[in-house]
Amino acid sequence: MKCVEAVVFDLFGTLTKSVSHHFSNQLHYDMSTALGIDHDTFISLWHDTFEMRLTGHFTDIRANIEHIIQILKITVNPDALNYAITIRNDATQHVLNHLREDAVETLRKIKHMGIKLGLISDCTPEVPIIFQKADWARYFDSIIFSSVIKMKKPNPEIYLTMCQNLNCAPQKCIYVGDGGSHELSGAEHVGMFPILIMPTTNNKMFLPLRDTWEKERITTLAEVFQYIN
Repeated sequence: MKCVEAVVFDLFGTLTKSVSHHFSNQLHYDMSTALGIDHDTFISLWHDTFEMRLTGHFTDIRANIEHIIQILKITVNPDALNYAITIRNDATQHVLNHLREDAVETLRKIKHMGIKLGLISDCTPEVPIIFQKADWARYFDSIIFSSVIKMKKPNPEIYLTMCQNLNCAPQKCIYVGDGGSHELSGAEHVGMFPILIMPTTNNKMFLPLRDTWEKERITTLAEVFQYIN
């Protein structure tokens, strides 16, 4: 791709290592156990509120859990609620601590080339708070979290807002993602150049609404340079 002015990355499964179904299921089991709620009941309601979490309906994870408690018309000990929130936050921190091996170096090199960097993440409300503590967050010129902007991929506005923030035409912007939330087809729709990055594991992944992508693919982040140079 010629005249690249910006590269925009997805976060989970793209810059971080892929999240497995086992990890996700264990997290939900631990949260439900802490709250004293039947696991199947909790996970059903947790999944039902997935879109609400991503689009800023809840100000934080506490509000989401309290919403579920209200639906069930039960009482949960405040210490148990706090513990469940800690479990969730610790899991998010764990995922953000486990980047792909070449993630930071790839970001550093792109930045050194004078190319702008963006991040678009469909995420839950605890992510922006935890993410800002990461040292590598400083490489990005613009960051968009769905829970903050109250819209998610593949809404065209989320990509166009990023391009506006970067002062870059979509046609001069590469988008790299693992395909969740139909993000690649959404990026292509607005004129960006989408690249699928393959998962870091052969295990079954937690990846809602994944694109079926048969176009540009890479297995490591460093391979993105073949589209820049």
